[in-house]
Amino acid sequence: LSDTYLICDRSRGWAIVELGQTAIYSTDDSATQTIHQISESHMLENLCIATRKGNESTQEESGFSSFTEFETEIFDEPPAKEVFYLSHYGLPEPKFSRPWSRLSLGLFAAAAVCVLAWFISNRRSRAPSAAA
Repeated sequence: LSDTYLICDRSRGWAIVELGQTAIYSTDDSATQTIHQISESHMLENLCIATRKGNESTQEESGFSSFTEFETEIFDEPPAKEVFYLSHYGLPEPKFSRPWSRLSLGLFAAAAVCVLAWFISNRRSRAPSAAA
């Protein structure tokens, strides 16, 4: 990176307003200048969060230029619980089979004990002997 600058707004707790940089990529030694502009921000307690941000990139050799804009929405209240259910969007809720029975939990525990016993016995058989 070279020719980097940073502009901050003192009245908003030194929030970043604009960041400019020139990056030189090692693959083809081409230089690309990128300017990040934060046009809107939202104060959340003592933290300033960028809500609208634009990136402008220009490649010096080809003159190719692009502009991308991002917008973030900050909610003052948490979303309703209904939006986390499929039925809220007109889709059926999945029907899962009954919960684990005692037999399936017992079989799972027995399998875990067998795997642990195999691991310990396998590890002991690979350990060097003290007789050497």
